[in-house]
Amino acid sequence: MGFETFIDEITTTANRGLASGGLIAKFNGISSIELCTKLNICASIAPPTQSPETLAEIQKTMKRQLLIAFFSIFLICCESKKNKNSEFIGTYKIEHSSDSILLSFAILKITSGNKYEYSGKDLEMNKAHFSDGTWKIKNDTLILSTTENQNCYFVKETISFQCENFANDDYSSIVAKPYFESNLTIKNCTPKDSNTFYTNLNNEKFFLSNKKLTYKQRKNDCSKYFPEIKLEIKKQN
Repeated sequence: MGFETFIDEITTTANRGLASGGLIAKFNGISSIELCTKLNICASIAPPTQSPETLAEIQKTMKRQLLIAFFSIFLICCESKKNKNSEFIGTYKIEHSSDSILLSFAILKITSGNKYEYSGKDLEMNKAHFSDGTWKIKNDTLILSTTENQNCYFVKETISFQCENFANDDYSSIVAKPYFESNLTIKNCTPKDSNTFYTNLNNEKFFLSNKKLTYKQRKNDCSKYFPEIKLEIKKQN
């Protein structure tokens, strides 16, 4: 059913009520019209029969008022969503540490144009990394999507440290996954800078709560297996 049809049905139903001169209601077994007649006040309160021109004007007015009401509700909902999203626009500092030793840091900028910028450095590997792309909010989750880079760089996957060697659930064999220099932004290209990586943040997620971002761990995040590895996100402005 279209919106105009929906409005027409509402106004038509209302007009029938006006044209009929009122509804019949029971009161101690006596209809309201019978009661009005006995009290000789029916003529003064019963609505008169409306002319087609009057009914058309009433219908037009009701339709206009309903359209204004629905449009107002729509604007309120849009403004509420806009205000909620704006709470998370800003600059965030992301730090990885282990036993209070800083392993890496990065700056994540969330802009009002649904864009993000990301740059940082891995202190252990002495590698710089950066990324840019877009963001969206689904329910209470911020989701990043990385733009394809047209220059040649090695690719680093995700913000977090990833672990590997999960054979037989032997925790002693689990180690941090090194950067694989086989992943490239352009197939078979040769990077000019081997110490700068382009970070792939496709489908990287953050939970939104109390005006804060909380990183959603990936399947093989090292922090799942080594509690001493911490990821902390602080809003700068």
